[in-house]
Amino acid sequence: MISFVSQGEVKVKQMSLFRNLRGDHIVWWYGGVQKSHNAETVPDVIVYFREIDSSGCLGEFTGVKVGITMLGLLRIGSIWREGFCHLEAHRTTDVFDVNFSKGGWRFVSPCQYLEQQAAKPIIRQQDYPLRYTRDRNWLVDLKIGDGKSLLIPCLEFFTRYYGASAEVRRVLTAYPWDEALARLFSSTQELPSPGRWPVKLAKRMTNGDVIFLAHLLYDEPARLAARRIYSQLEAKFSAGNSIAFPQIGPWYTGPSRIKATGIWINDMNTFLALQINGICEPAGLPISRDRDNTNKIDQKAEAAAGRVVREAWSGMRTFGNLPKIVDCTDDDDPDQGSGTVEVEEASLEILGLRRVVVDVRREKAHSEAGTRRADGASVAFSSGENYGTGKGVGHASLFVPQQNLESKGTLRDMWNALIYLQNERPDVIENVKWYSPADGFSSSSEPKLIPLKPFDQTELVGLSKTKREWPYLDVVWKTVRGLLVVKIIAGRKVIYIIEIQRRPRVGVAGTSGEESFRGLVWILGDKENFQTCLKKLLSKIKETMGVVKNLEGQLPGIVLSFKHSHSKDDKVPCMAGVLNALRKVGVKV
Repeated sequence: MISFVSQGEVKVKQMSLFRNLRGDHIVWWYGGVQKSHNAETVPDVIVYFREIDSSGCLGEFTGVKVGITMLGLLRIGSIWREGFCHLEAHRTTDVFDVNFSKGGWRFVSPCQYLEQQAAKPIIRQQDYPLRYTRDRNWLVDLKIGDGKSLLIPCLEFFTRYYGASAEVRRVLTAYPWDEALARLFSSTQELPSPGRWPVKLAKRMTNGDVIFLAHLLYDEPARLAARRIYSQLEAKFSAGNSIAFPQIGPWYTGPSRIKATGIWINDMNTFLALQINGICEPAGLPISRDRDNTNKIDQKAEAAAGRVVREAWSGMRTFGNLPKIVDCTDDDDPDQGSGTVEVEEASLEILGLRRVVVDVRREKAHSEAGTRRADGASVAFSSGENYGTGKGVGHASLFVPQQNLESKGTLRDMWNALIYLQNERPDVIENVKWYSPADGFSSSSEPKLIPLKPFDQTELVGLSKTKREWPYLDVVWKTVRGLLVVKIIAGRKVIYIIEIQRRPRVGVAGTSGEESFRGLVWILGDKENFQTCLKKLLSKIKETMGVVKNLEGQLPGIVLSFKHSHSKDDKVPCMAGVLNALRKVGVKV
């Protein structure tokens, strides 16, 4: 019997191929890769469904061929009825520490283990029954400590790690290497320079593809991993095989973390990850992101004779009025000149620090924008290459939407955001350091806090219990709060940002969180002594119990409180809060 949870409020997507699947069917497993005889520019994958009856029991397997670009929508555990996904299977979610370096992982297959007559199969049928006992799919087997392992199907790893858009995965599986590169990158690619990786994306790429594509361009492990995908498929097809099972694994080395949803199998020694929901971005040089169809311009293009200048390109050539239901198909390639509809896959949480990506700005646009389609000629949408006309098929751009960001708490998030901003905009933020009495000003990656002193006996007279206890982070154990004090050099300005350590608290339905305080941004006068002013701050902040807005006017210099705003465009948690603080003192980034 299987339990499931509602998908909640999602954008409606329909898959034409599944209209004939009556009742509830769960995506159970991915099969092999085949050449498509319909949409020739999108390889097929066999997706195995199992019917769920009214009591929640699972029925027989049904295999359906779908384009490889559709796997981001057809996630293992998603439940479909007559072409629509409306439920998800309820499974365990956890975060695992892994290592992508040699010795930290390998490829394994159920078939391989049976052929070797291994004592322990990698997936026992009683734990998670597969369509074939001798399943030939490959999985990434990662060590997670204590003799345990994390198993991830290679096609799930491919879907979640190899770029943000399905277009990247289509290109890597459909074209030889040189042809693939021409579709991934602009023909006017900039040469690398010391300290950064410039990447100019082709028109169909999304901005979220840039980190993977930068490594593909400049990093040998990523290039070899990506190039090997098409080579494996072509080798099998050329040898007369109708189906291939590619090995697709990590494309960078070193420690990492993975957030996955799945089940524990093999007597709780193996976690079978059926969905990847969070990943780390690889560390490395800052990436300069540009594209053929950029909208990062300061001046519009000049009009051609007799024409009006339109706005610079601001996305794909999308429909003016989006259809309420997006019917995704892989029966045909999109028509030439058809419009594009953007289709979101499941979001992906970014664990840890974000990679620094800086968008290139142009002084002037080189060309005018295309227009948005306003007609409704397309009744279905395919992710293939535009070919022919009159089929009524538009282009579907499938991609992972703006990622959720993993918070480490406000203090750590603010510090990480400031360091990220310094790396991204060294022309504006010259220096970022934290302060402690023992260390002075330091740029070490692990900031230290300044402990608050509890009220002494003379100060306690007449104070409420709440106020007496406020300096403590943990009242029972008498652990005191700390202050994060950060010094920022921005041009001629010396700016201090002050953050109060928060007590953890439990929210609705057991959710975790922390206390909420505003931050403080502070500029001292030229004649003010930092140590003297800091001592006054430490005293005053206890009196206000962290209501820093009440400190405005009570400390020397410019003292302003700021909110920790959030923005959908935040590249790291608290970035909007940092920008808000800097704007308060006249620093524009």
